[in-house]
Amino acid sequence: MQIENLPAYVTASYFTGVTTLALWRGDAEHRVTAATQQALVVGCLLGLFSWRGNLFDIVTFILACAVVVRGRGYWTVWACAAALLTLVADGIALAAPQVGLWAVASAQLLWSYLLATALLWGVVAKIRAEGQARSRQRYWTRHEA
Repeated sequence: MQIENLPAYVTASYFTGVTTLALWRGDAEHRVTAATQQALVVGCLLGLFSWRGNLFDIVTFILACAVVVRGRGYWTVWACAAALLTLVADGIALAAPQVGLWAVASAQLLWSYLLATALLWGVVAKIRAEGQARSRQRYWTRHEA
């Protein structure tokens, strides 16, 4: 779970930071997506599955589809697209064994970064919307009298 010249702790820190923010300030959609990302980080760091299991990617895609149907905002579409692209990388690895393990692992990591960045985008958009709503409420509270 690391890009060459990029230590694993940098990747794990990014994913953990994004998922912590999502679990702390996010809605249910953010929390479901964050839980799957954190499961990936923990699984890779503990070596529970080597180079990510296909079953985990299928579960992530199913949950991402559920988030798209239920969720609000464009970030859900990007997160689902990243999960789908991870499944495509798995399919390519199964269909074309001549594709190297490093290439497949790099593609999966890239799509994991995209999913985490989409999640971060969704959480930041929610936090901004909450701040704007509070600002409008304070404005109207002061100017009603």
